[in-house]
Amino acid sequence: MSVIDTARGITRSLTTDDAGQYNAPNLMPGSYTIRVEAPGFQAFERQNVPVEVGQELHVDATLQPGAQTQTVTVTESIPW
Repeated sequence: MSVIDTARGITRSLTTDDAGQYNAPNLMPGSYTIRVEAPGFQAFERQNVPVEVGQELHVDATLQPGAQTQTVTVTESIPW
């Protein structure tokens, strides 16, 4: 997951714990984008998340299963 300071162009990568919780301490006041990605799921992004001085903010992210594609190539001929 990433917390992106949109005004300054700074990205902070975070790792969630086993329960899916994360913590991003010491953020500068401003507007942020929260982006969560996991293999096999669609990316979650919430833009324009305002962070103010001394604020504790909670942003929930629910990931939806993503489209998976699989290609099967058959190289044998049909027996006659």
